[in-house]
Amino acid sequence: MSLLNIKLSKESETAKSKYVKPFDFFLIILGLYFSFTYYVRYEAKVLALCCLLATCGGLLLPVARKVFRTYIQVANYLVAILFFVILGISIFTGGVKASSIWWIGVTPVVAALLLNGFYSIVWFILVTIEIIVLYYLKTHGMLPDSVVPPEKMDQFLTTSTIAGIFLLTTLCIIADTLRERLSLQKEELQSKAFRLTQLASLGSLASGVSHEINNPLAVIKGSQLKIKRMIEGDEPVDKKTLKNYMDKIERNVRRIQEITSSMRAISDKDSHKKIIAINMEELVMSLASMAKERIGQKNILVVTEIKSNELYFSGIYNEIFQAMFNIVDNSMDELIDLNNDQGKIEISLDRTGSDIIISVKDNGRGIPENLRGNIFDPFFTTKGIGQGTGLGLTYSFNVLSYNGGTLELVNQATKGTTFKATLPILQT
Repeated sequence: MSLLNIKLSKESETAKSKYVKPFDFFLIILGLYFSFTYYVRYEAKVLALCCLLATCGGLLLPVARKVFRTYIQVANYLVAILFFVILGISIFTGGVKASSIWWIGVTPVVAALLLNGFYSIVWFILVTIEIIVLYYLKTHGMLPDSVVPPEKMDQFLTTSTIAGIFLLTTLCIIADTLRERLSLQKEELQSKAFRLTQLASLGSLASGVSHEINNPLAVIKGSQLKIKRMIEGDEPVDKKTLKNYMDKIERNVRRIQEITSSMRAISDKDSHKKIIAINMEELVMSLASMAKERIGQKNILVVTEIKSNELYFSGIYNEIFQAMFNIVDNSMDELIDLNNDQGKIEISLDRTGSDIIISVKDNGRGIPENLRGNIFDPFFTTKGIGQGTGLGLTYSFNVLSYNGGTLELVNQATKGTTFKATLPILQT
């Protein structure tokens, strides 16, 4: 990945997001400490207020996460708080001659830690510009008088401080670059492995299609021969028997149509389908609404839990909706088959790092351990004969994988089944 790339890989963003809360907590503690110190020890109200505002900014991190949709914006928000509070302290403590001015160099280091090399360079340039501007303002007497007497820093200490900051920033940038390259290599290997898996499953898919279509074709062929014999025979045609054969043909034709429709849905990636920003909260509510309509008067409870709002994904709405509804549909089939008055389906929406998490949980019988490894295979189904094509979860798995997400069956100690789907949050 290029050093000047503004985006983070999914793996890097997940790794760096772990630093946000600890850094925010540290920023709040420092803000409170220096606010108290400036106000009580030095009676410097402006500086105390500056540090207090930084503390308030840190406390607003949960709000910032809801307002900003991306991790990049949230991390830059925290770096900006650090930058402006150090800048404010420097202005009121002597400008470039203040001891606090050298702390402003920590900003690009923090930017590299929370963001990537691109933002580290951007913040380093901003710091350099601010130091030049402060030097100009100080030499022309345009800064406030020193409120806190600056500590004397000799030339060696100044030089070593700047050199240390530059070195740390450079090391952070190199580490980011290496991490991004390794992440890209890993993603490429995963993509190759996925393609190999698809090729390996192609034989199974072809075999399954042949088997699933040959069975109803054999029934149709047999019924057709019997009808032919009835017509060519000397005895009168029994309309009731003829109708039975025709019904049998119709059922099996419908079965073949279901299989071919499911196969078409799996491979359909038409370019005319429109990619839009999907509001995942609305999608989850639509899933629950359609599930309730299908359940009708049956005593099955469908509940939703929205743990994170304003989550968006860029994709084709119908594909994502169908992929998720297949999972919900399986849960409904299970509970309807059980005829349990205490049936319950829970659909939840949450986020972790840069991923959207949708969980579908039911309190049915669950999937036996020995069958869990095959649930995403084409034509594999735990339903009764003629009740399912075995392509629903295959379609869901393929669609989510194609869109950069995952679908997995969560292990549970208790009865029931839980599927967890992940999709990348829309980067704006």
